[in-house]
Amino acid sequence: MYPLGNLLDIAAFTILNMDDHSAVIAPQIVYRIFPNVELSLLASRFIGDSLDEFGYQQYGVRLRLRAYF
Repeated sequence: MYPLGNLLDIAAFTILNMDDHSAVIAPQIVYRIFPNVELSLLASRFIGDSLDEFGYQQYGVRLRLRAYF
C-alpha cells in the first residue's frame, strides 16, 4: 500500500496466467474512518477469452468495511 496522507492508501496488483495469457488488474483505495475501521474500494479488470482463467467476466467491484478488534 502507498500512503496518501494519514487516512488514505492506494494499492494495485496484477495477476497473469502465463498459459492462456489471461490477466486481472486491480487497483484499490483504502480510507481509514477510525484508527481500527477501514472502508476500501477494489475495482478489477479481467482480460481473457470466456474459457480462460480470468476471462469469465469483464469487470468487478468490491466495497468492504473492515473493523479490527
